[in-house]
Amino acid sequence: MVKIDPETYMEEFTVLAEEVGRERTEQAVTNAIRMCRYPPTIAEIRNCVPAKKQPAWKTPTEDEMAEAEDARKSPEAQTFFDLLRKIKTEKRGGEWKQATK
Repeated sequence: MVKIDPETYMEEFTVLAEEVGRERTEQAVTNAIRMCRYPPTIAEIRNCVPAKKQPAWKTPTEDEMAEAEDARKSPEAQTFFDLLRKIKTEKRGGEWKQATK
């Protein structure tokens, strides 16, 4: 086993903290210490960085819903949906008829 001097560890922790944040770096060290049989390597610590938390789901506002509905009814969207129906129908071996507007 190769010994790494503490200064190298500190440099790597600084780089890791700049990449993922101090809180996630500290959690990675804690996770690695708990999971590794021997003192963890820098690579093992990096592998223990917890996933980034995603923001909670936000219910769309009425304006956002109206905007989405308008986009769905646009000529471009209708062309896209017609093409999608054609592709699905052809895959099933049926005859395709363009939707009336």
